[in-house]
Amino acid sequence: MDNLLDTYLFESNSLLEQLDELLINAEKNRDFTSDDVNEIFRIMHTIKGSSAMLEFNSLMTIAHHIEDLFFYIREHGMEGMDSSLKTDLFNLMFKSTDQLREEIHKVENNEPLSTNIDSIITEINSFLDKISGSQSDSPAQEKQAAAASGTDAAAAVPTDELPADNGACFIRVFFDEGCGM
Repeated sequence: MDNLLDTYLFESNSLLEQLDELLINAEKNRDFTSDDVNEIFRIMHTIKGSSAMLEFNSLMTIAHHIEDLFFYIREHGMEGMDSSLKTDLFNLMFKSTDQLREEIHKVENNEPLSTNIDSIITEINSFLDKISGSQSDSPAQEKQAAAASGTDAAAAVPTDELPADNGACFIRVFFDEGCGM
């Protein structure tokens, strides 16, 4: 377990250093490039996955919500954001990075992780609502709603276009709430 934990800490700290450099450079340019957005998404995806594997729920949850935010930005671009919103995004990212660092510091010192991270999660979700122009659900909630309503990949594939002997089957997977997937 110690080797796994050491690897996790090294990787997470390295990713946060990389994120800090990216944020500082992007802030100087007053914008995120599409490469920046993709890189932030990748960093958060990696931190989310490794934190979930080690059951560091606060880290996983924060990274997951930032990942959702940058998924939206990646899909919809930043062209519609005025300079005030971009400033808010930079401030939110620096605050989120600080929160992630605090949690990693607790892991390094074998301290209990925060159980109440509602404030930062609410801030991230509120910003996502603001830039999406609605009070709609987050991308993760939209996916869950689509699954619950019966919308699935099988419905999107017209079976009359498949050869009769193709051996295709469709699988629907449901994850438990809070599992980090």
